[in-house]
Amino acid sequence: MSYSTIAIDNGSASAASSCQLVLVRIVNSNELMAAYGSDFYLHATAFITIQLATIGIPKTAILFNEEYVFIDLAECSDAYLYKKDAFCERINALLSFAPVTQAEEQAFLRVETTFIDGRTKALYLKGTSEATHLNSKAWAQSSSGSNGQWEAYYRMDMMRAISLFSMMASRTLVLAFQPVVSAESKKSTIYWKCLLRQQTDESSSGFSACTVYIAALERLKLMARIDRSIFWTIFALLTEHPGIRLGCKVSAQSLKFDCWWRLIFCELQAQPEAASRLIIEITETSAITQDEEAVTILRALRSFGCKIAIDGIGSGYSTLDFVVRSRPDFVKIDMAYLRPVMSDRATSSQSILRNLTQLCANLSPCVITEEIESERDRSDAVEAGTHGLQGYLMGQPHVVPHWLNEPIVVRDAFEPGHPSHALPKKPSSTVDGASTATPRQEAPAAWRKKA
Repeated sequence: MSYSTIAIDNGSASAASSCQLVLVRIVNSNELMAAYGSDFYLHATAFITIQLATIGIPKTAILFNEEYVFIDLAECSDAYLYKKDAFCERINALLSFAPVTQAEEQAFLRVETTFIDGRTKALYLKGTSEATHLNSKAWAQSSSGSNGQWEAYYRMDMMRAISLFSMMASRTLVLAFQPVVSAESKKSTIYWKCLLRQQTDESSSGFSACTVYIAALERLKLMARIDRSIFWTIFALLTEHPGIRLGCKVSAQSLKFDCWWRLIFCELQAQPEAASRLIIEITETSAITQDEEAVTILRALRSFGCKIAIDGIGSGYSTLDFVVRSRPDFVKIDMAYLRPVMSDRATSSQSILRNLTQLCANLSPCVITEEIESERDRSDAVEAGTHGLQGYLMGQPHVVPHWLNEPIVVRDAFEPGHPSHALPKKPSSTVDGASTATPRQEAPAAWRKKA
């Protein structure tokens, strides 16, 4: 369900004054109760009440109704009304940064927050109970036939999520950079793809991929937090390194209207030069459930100067229909997926790659073939007509490429004090009574980890 629009929050007091309620939806409440028991809801509500109290929201201003939480801002400071998206992101961060604890079990909430008009509150109350009951029943039926396997796998994935976010808190998650080069010359870098790595020791080779943890986040649908964190880190890096073009992976799960996208749009609009050097790589490791929302978000990103790449054509959930409607600047073919059918030199095998490359070239001005690991991979891709190449043969991922002096730490976008959800002071009035504009928030500086 989408509650918000794509309009950028301009901090207008007059626009905010008519919205006195905040709606928080606990999106994964049914899964959590199925995995940890119905008592988990009581622990979650207590956790939410405590967290909201830290920013001055009293218990009397909070109403719980199944997976919905209503916050009555009439009992809170009106300063929150002057930067609605930042306030919603602050709520998301407060309720998602730390896990809810029940005995020895821990689990993260997945929440969506938006302002609503007080008059629409009854609409949510009216239909919520029945819908939630049906969903809970469905989850109960699903788990009852699994002999506890679903619950065990869910809890195991949640433990992996806790481990990954603990790594981020301890500053051991860093970015690695792999060049995407022109098919005509390896020395010509189109852009640098950013990859997530865990630092396992202090040596220069002590970095490992986070594949297992990211797969767990995908299954739990908790990718938005890591996507936020990586985006803000990369964008700060772009502002500090003119001339460098960076690719930022974003899960298809994150292509839903939310306050953080509007915060991003504000930053892109404020820094168009940096935005023009940002490539958003959509990774379809899960199906896009809100197709129109996803396409609209991608078109908005392009309008702010970003380039769009669809990653992994030939694998995952990528569909040509989505590619056609999103009009990407880059389409990336996954050579690893095609390699089994390219195992011999038969003409039919070669034609598969050639035909796919030509099809992608009709959909995008630049086709990139990734997972190039051998000279044969390179020659096959070039003969098929690809424009760019990525893979270990063309360049391995490096934590400290030639244009950096030290590793770049990924800062958790949900940690306290992150600039993306800093709340500005209430704007002062000018002599004629008009409110001054709220200054934009600065993008967080890239955090560096001493080598």
